[in-house]
Amino acid sequence: MDPNEFPTKGNLILAKNSLGLAKQGHELMDKKRNILIREMMALIDRVASEGIPAVDTIELSTRAVAKTVAEETGVEILTLHSMQTVTQDEFQAGESYVSLMGRNLEALQRGLE
Repeated sequence: MDPNEFPTKGNLILAKNSLGLAKQGHELMDKKRNILIREMMALIDRVASEGIPAVDTIELSTRAVAKTVAEETGVEILTLHSMQTVTQDEFQAGESYVSLMGRNLEALQRGLE
């Protein structure tokens, strides 16, 4: 409720309803955060227990999950090119479909060592 509004019964009911929605939103976000934390811990445990040597990402991604898993387990982050886009730098460097697929092959081979 806007502090400059008069505290009429109608305004107080609106403020109460708004507060209820905010509480529901907070509870949903808390549940989502807990689920995501459990999923992240499961990924980290799997990488560690199965001896997975690397985490793969695609180019132009934030790599946030991969960075966290790599920091916690010490594995390498490998980037695979999805072939959907080419950055300006890659284009100017003369990258082609074949060269990008070659880099993907090298990354996959390193991840399987």
